[in-house]
Amino acid sequence: MRVPFSVLVLVLAASSPGRTAWGNSSSTSTGEEKKWGEAPAGVPVPGAREVPRLHFVALHTGDALAVFGDAPAASQIAFLLRCRATGDVAPLAPGLGKLLVRSAAKLGAGVVEIVAGYRSPKFNEQLRKKGREVASESFHRTGRAIDWRLRGVPIDRLHRYLKRAHAGGLGFYRASNFVHTDTGHKREWRGR
Repeated sequence: MRVPFSVLVLVLAASSPGRTAWGNSSSTSTGEEKKWGEAPAGVPVPGAREVPRLHFVALHTGDALAVFGDAPAASQIAFLLRCRATGDVAPLAPGLGKLLVRSAAKLGAGVVEIVAGYRSPKFNEQLRKKGREVASESFHRTGRAIDWRLRGVPIDRLHRYLKRAHAGGLGFYRASNFVHTDTGHKREWRGR
């Protein structure tokens, strides 16, 4: 197996007695401080690990997803937001995942709690017939809506932020403590 030179140097530097890895310094035999500088691009620093930016938690299933970048991978978020009754998975509309990540960053939250994501048409109809506040042609049936909240952020504050930041549908459910966002045209409503 061939090891790239930069990785070999990193391993040798980190394992040499009296030496530390990139970004740190060490003392030489004369007592002077030697700086190693920054690691070259693409070279991992020993002992360093990436910390998740935030977590998505699906409240009905208990599943969680660590988010490291601008938004989770489409397949990961689709699975997290699957229909809780049937287990069916549908792709999430582009932009909704990024909206949740942006909102959490702006409002200082570390956890996005998902109340509802995708709903199969059959499950959506069951909820509607039970008298829940569910539209017969809900955007949830096509993966174009999410009901959610930010842990530790008052729902009124999240709603005020989304009124400015979200270009689609926005439902405000104060008593139930969540907001609904979808990719439909800009409109607003209040529920229970």
